[in-house]
Amino acid sequence: MVQILHYTDSLNTIYRDGKMKIWVYADHAPVHSHVRTPDGDSAVDLATMAELAGCANRKLLAKAIAWALANKPPDSGRMGQTQWGMTMREKLPRITKATSLGNMRLNVCFEDGWSADVDLAEFVAGFKSLKPLRDADLFPRVAVEEWGSGLTWDDEGPLSIAATTVYRLAAAQADDGARSFDAWMMQHGFSASKAADTLGMSRRNIINYRTATRPIPKVVRLACKAVDMGAHD
Repeated sequence: MVQILHYTDSLNTIYRDGKMKIWVYADHAPVHSHVRTPDGDSAVDLATMAELAGCANRKLLAKAIAWALANKPPDSGRMGQTQWGMTMREKLPRITKATSLGNMRLNVCFEDGWSADVDLAEFVAGFKSLKPLRDADLFPRVAVEEWGSGLTWDDEGPLSIAATTVYRLAAAQADDGARSFDAWMMQHGFSASKAADTLGMSRRNIINYRTATRPIPKVVRLACKAVDMGAHD
């Protein structure tokens, strides 16, 4: 059975068909889709329909790209202004458990064993589509999406937040430098090699920062912010 839902703001469109799941985010640039299959995940540039990263099942990925070509958002012309380089990021964060702590706060557990508290109040306030989550009776009814791809309050409908977004927010609020750096790379679709080229340093340093083997210097954090602001071509 095929199900197509149209979202706004943080989540533009989602498509589910059997073992394949596609979702499109606009809460960070560029607008792109994630294709999740039982064999792995892939990110696809909606401007070029090229696979940016990952290891999704090839037949299901081809089917996903065909669907995306037939269902481009109305503003897809603007997406071509930002080009993503090819990356080799093989895995996106998956959520295994989420528990409400009250006051729009959650304790979230991830597949790699990391858990953290995250306050979603500010994020939710930024999206009109998520306004219902301010309801004190609704928010505690959080559930984990299929395959751990995000959190949902309405069976993967408009009241859903991607695992990548939850991971990024949790890392920042926990002041976890290594995971924040990992989330930054994820946000931009950077492999270790691409991040090294972008920041002008060795791939070994990038890996050290992601694994907390070495502390992240202030100059590197500033460089990451510059990339966020579009200073890097």
